[in-house]
Amino acid sequence: MTPEEKENERYQLALSVLEQCEYAVLATVDSEGNPYCIPISPACLNGAVYFHCGLRGQKLEYIRNRPQVCLTGAAHVRQVQDKYTMDFDSFVLHGTAEMIEDREEKIAALRAISERYAPDRLDLFETIMARSLDKTGICKITPVKLTGRRKRAK
Repeated sequence: MTPEEKENERYQLALSVLEQCEYAVLATVDSEGNPYCIPISPACLNGAVYFHCGLRGQKLEYIRNRPQVCLTGAAHVRQVQDKYTMDFDSFVLHGTAEMIEDREEKIAALRAISERYAPDRLDLFETIMARSLDKTGICKITPVKLTGRRKRAK
């Protein structure tokens, strides 16, 4: 297998894990270079990753000052006790984050998030949007690099 094929395989694995993981952890950096990590609920749309948040807060301040972020998550995690290890699939995404102000893009992102995390309650989407869209922040991560890893005990 060529390096390009391996990278493509790792990319496909990473994308699959990103789309399946229960949550992901977003890493940002403060103005002094200190790391700050926080769990988020990501959803993929048109090649980007979106998550909802408040309109103020530490992570938004850090993103505005240094938009380069790292996002990671795992799926299919299983203890293999007799081997003293874990099986898992994981991804690491490096990208650039920005807050979204465009109303239509915000709605599309919130729909993608709702379809992922509340697919049985999409009947409430329009009602919830009407009362909370202006109070909800949406952050978009444009990927620069996405890679994945699969580990299985032997």
